[in-house]
Formats: sequence, C-alpha cells, structure tokens
Amino acid sequence: MYYFKVHGSSERDDLVGEWGDCTWFEEVDDRLQTRRQLEVYENGNVLMYDEEHFKDQYGCLMYERQTWLVDPGFIGNENYTYQPLTGEEFEREWSSHTPINR
Repeated sequence: MYYFKVHGSSERDDLVGEWGDCTWFEEVDDRLQTRRQLEVYENGNVLMYDEEHFKDQYGCLMYERQTWLVDPGFIGNENYTYQPLTGEEFEREWSSHTPINR
C-alpha cells in the first residue's frame, strides 16, 4: 500500500464546497486504486470512505473516480500539495478523527 496527504481547495459547487480547503489522506493499493480516504475540511468537518462505506450524500471514495496519482485534473496542479506518508502516519490520522458521515 501507498499513503498520501493531499492539501488543496475543495472546488465543488455543493454544500461540501462551502466547508473550505481540504486535506485528504489516502491509502492506495498497487493498482493505484484508493482503498481508504479521509477528508478533513477547514471548518472542522471530517468525512471517511472505505470499501464498506464508499458513497453517501457528501461524496465518494476516489476509486469511483480516480486516485490522485492518475487524475490529470490534479497532477501538476499548483493549487494542491502532495506528501507521501508512512502507513503509521496514515493510521494515526485515520483513527484520530470522528467523521460526520458515519
């Protein structure tokens, strides 16, 4: 597995877009499919997605679209910053937040 932290603006035209900038934490498998995704928004709201809870009224797990690693809308976009994480760092983030969508 690979782990990433991505920070940028939430460029959506729905309720979630009003929550401010977002930091995404992603667990990505060898096929570049996102398996777990944590979204921490500027206003304090948190969303979590995985294979058991992959879609709701707020959004969906990136594998339904594409992972950050291969999405041409995000690669090289200066509005987003990427940082590789260790599995331990990802697990620490995953377990330290309480999502509003669960």
